[in-house]
Amino acid sequence: MNYTITPTETPDIFTLEDERGKKIADVRGENVGNLFAHLPELLEFLDDCMDDDTEFPYFDGNKLQEKLKPFRT
Repeated sequence: MNYTITPTETPDIFTLEDERGKKIADVRGENVGNLFAHLPELLEFLDDCMDDDTEFPYFDGNKLQEKLKPFRT
């Protein structure tokens, strides 16, 4: 599932919505919103890493790390 963040009228508050446009949460700060937007992908990757039958997907991990770098503090 992919999430989208959109600014609200309140400064520094963003709305997190799912693929169907359903509001999931309001978050403080664009970086926090973007981090939550990538959370499903991160959890899926972590599950794959813990699965004994799945080879460690280094390329996918590197790609996800690059996506999240701009949102690190």
